[in-house]
Amino acid sequence: MRKLTRLFYLIAILLTQSGLAQTFSFQHIGVEEGLSQSVVNCAVQDNEGVFWIGTMSGITRYNGKEFRVFMKEDGLAENWITSALKDKNGNLWFGHWGGGVSFYDKQIKVFKDLQLERFSNFKSINSMIEDKNGDIWFGTNGAGVFKYEFETNNVISFSESEGFQSEIVKTMCLDGRGNIWFGTNKGIAVYRAAKKLDDKNAFMLLSSSDGLASDQVTSLFTLSNNTVVVGTEFSGLTLISNTADLSNLKYQNLNTGNGMLSNEVLCVFGEDEENLWIGTRDQGVIRYNTKNATYRQLSTKQGLNYFKVNVIFSGREKNIWIGTDL
Repeated sequence: MRKLTRLFYLIAILLTQSGLAQTFSFQHIGVEEGLSQSVVNCAVQDNEGVFWIGTMSGITRYNGKEFRVFMKEDGLAENWITSALKDKNGNLWFGHWGGGVSFYDKQIKVFKDLQLERFSNFKSINSMIEDKNGDIWFGTNGAGVFKYEFETNNVISFSESEGFQSEIVKTMCLDGRGNIWFGTNKGIAVYRAAKKLDDKNAFMLLSSSDGLASDQVTSLFTLSNNTVVVGTEFSGLTLISNTADLSNLKYQNLNTGNGMLSNEVLCVFGEDEENLWIGTRDQGVIRYNTKNATYRQLSTKQGLNYFKVNVIFSGREKNIWIGTDL
């Protein structure tokens, strides 16, 4: 059971600039405060600063004061939410456990079921991302990945039968050059944005034989310096120094053997080029400073409500939001 935790760190930034010790405080938000259900799988903040929190029982809209719950009867494809995305126009997308996709139009403020289950093969939508052309890509838990062109309603699917790396796409990220990185249970596939999709060299494959800590990729995040952070299920982190043409990639692995506090990474978030927030299965949150190579743990002893962390993101107020398993 997950509860969303808000970690205020505005004071910590000021103290860091002064070279002083950092102080964190926590505010817990759960069913008692207004969430529709305590299992939080994802969350996104809209352009008005309102949070939309995806749970196993609908979406909770939270404006900082009041909660409102949206369910299937309000237009959702289904109630179990697994992923969330805000596109460049400010519209919201929600992926579902049963492979459906819900679209929230910010102009008319209504939900629409896009009825895309035939492309997801009714498999869970693990992740979503918008490419540089405004198309939306969906990573599934058993049907590969598919791209949805909203304006034309056209869909292009990629699975193992079409030569894609894996049927299971757990996570995705866009790098600074528009390339799309797909994290799978068989390593990483990178779509070269400069290539056409039907080009035989459109996708580049990366695996543990290239330098990844593991092929079991759980999370991806691109830092502002174009470094790609790779979280793995049981082997810690890999930092990949990206290049313009994706050649000569440099790999740095962080694990318990060289100072990391856990090898079981579930999510990653980059506060900036220097500070990574790492959500783990067994050690809460680990904050890693890439410049000083130092770690700081935030777990139950420091105020986190549970040690298993599933999602970390930042709102526009510069708070850190953490979803845990309790």
